[in-house]
Amino acid sequence: MFIDLPELPDVRLDFQNAQLPEIEDGDADVVKQTYASPDWIYYEEANGIRSVLNSGAVGRIPLPEASTTALMLIRFYAVARSDGTPYLVRFLDQDGGELSHHLICQSESRLARFLVASGAAEISVRLENLDGALANDLHVHIRIGVARLIPINNGLELH
Repeated sequence: MFIDLPELPDVRLDFQNAQLPEIEDGDADVVKQTYASPDWIYYEEANGIRSVLNSGAVGRIPLPEASTTALMLIRFYAVARSDGTPYLVRFLDQDGGELSHHLICQSESRLARFLVASGAAEISVRLENLDGALANDLHVHIRIGVARLIPINNGLELH
């Protein structure tokens, strides 16, 4: 998960102060407030596992005010289209800049990891066809089970 750290030896991740509610076992009301409708659907399976599902092609995740750069980790399950046509899951900053992307060709769990600049107000998850158009047919195709925003305590800043 942290393959980049040998290249950044002074990075100190503050796991004790992760800044988003725990989807999998956090307070359900806080999770529902953070991952709000109409972008997300709160979902609890019969076995008690909780997640949030996309309700459309774009889902926003509001971020708490942060005075430092942070590492975002998102574990999500992507469902393949029934006809097998691939699509992209793109994670974007508040200005539309790409933070990470994943090509989805089959149903599987993925880990997105990227840096979020201090002061960022939100990120968005965007589902697209390979031509860049919104994939409006992909209702409930992304299930986020874990999302952590972990502060970096070493003065690393993104510009």
